[in-house]
Amino acid sequence: MDFIKWWTLLFILIVNGSYSQESSSFRCVALGVKGGGFENNLTSFLIQGDRSKKMICLDAGSLLSSIDHAYNKGSFGFLNINIKSDTLPVGQILYNHISSYLISHGHFDHISGLIIASPLDNNKKIFASSPTFRSLHEDVFNWSSWANFTDRGTSPYINRYKTVVMDFHKFYKDEDSGLEIKAYPLTHVKGYSSTAFLIKNGGDYILYFGDTGSDKIQEVDNLSKVWEEVAPLVQSKKLKAVFLECSFPNERADHLLFGHLTPKLFLSELSKLADYSTDKDALPLEGLKVVITHIKPSLITKDGITNKSKIIRQLKDGNNLGCKLIFPERGECLVL
Repeated sequence: MDFIKWWTLLFILIVNGSYSQESSSFRCVALGVKGGGFENNLTSFLIQGDRSKKMICLDAGSLLSSIDHAYNKGSFGFLNINIKSDTLPVGQILYNHISSYLISHGHFDHISGLIIASPLDNNKKIFASSPTFRSLHEDVFNWSSWANFTDRGTSPYINRYKTVVMDFHKFYKDEDSGLEIKAYPLTHVKGYSSTAFLIKNGGDYILYFGDTGSDKIQEVDNLSKVWEEVAPLVQSKKLKAVFLECSFPNERADHLLFGHLTPKLFLSELSKLADYSTDKDALPLEGLKVVITHIKPSLITKDGITNKSKIIRQLKDGNNLGCKLIFPERGECLVL
């Protein structure tokens, strides 16, 4: 009898463990993590909730080559794709499992994968702010730089992509993925905007930032306003992850940041979230996952030290907030 009870308990633990792994709030496949330079590794993340096999693409600097790379690494195993002989795996993922794109701003390291893939893509939605769509339509989908695959702007329209112009601070639902999205304005550099997206899955959230300068250097309070609004989600443990850029090491002069963050500025911004979220506990953001994006690559090293290795060391040395810093690799699947 004791033997039967032991096996029954073991079975329950295995089942519960498997269920808990499968019922994670979000899965993320990192298609591109660098902030420029390498065409196959530019900012792009696929996000899936636990209610659908459809994913949304957060920015699309790299797309098809990185989907293929991630598939070959086994990072799409959670989709249980049934391979069809007439369609390549990358095509099946693009056609059947990506429902929409969220574009933070119109710089090429965030949209080039979308542009190049557009003739091969199927119908999808693009969510973006009005300033971002203005950049896309005036500078890219204008029949001079590229054919207009959207449903507005310079005619004729190919109507591949339905444009969803987002008002700030308002939730929009992507019906196919089941995810809800809210946009916030950011200042990339003075006179040029970017966007942060709060993504909701049931009662859980992730927060994704496009490129952004610090409030102090840009002389704005955009980041502070976002931190203040999401602070209750940190307190309730409903904010599962923050995606935030850190492009240059601390040695970079302020006037050469061009609307980006260093580890010092990155941690200074996160400390504002801590102040809004806690009563200044010893580890005010303990356990919060923070995914570092947009590290600028370097082709020249000093004593074998790259920008990336400097940034990782400086972030780890300065992290007194208790957050879990995650440095994703291209093609990696993250459970959030």
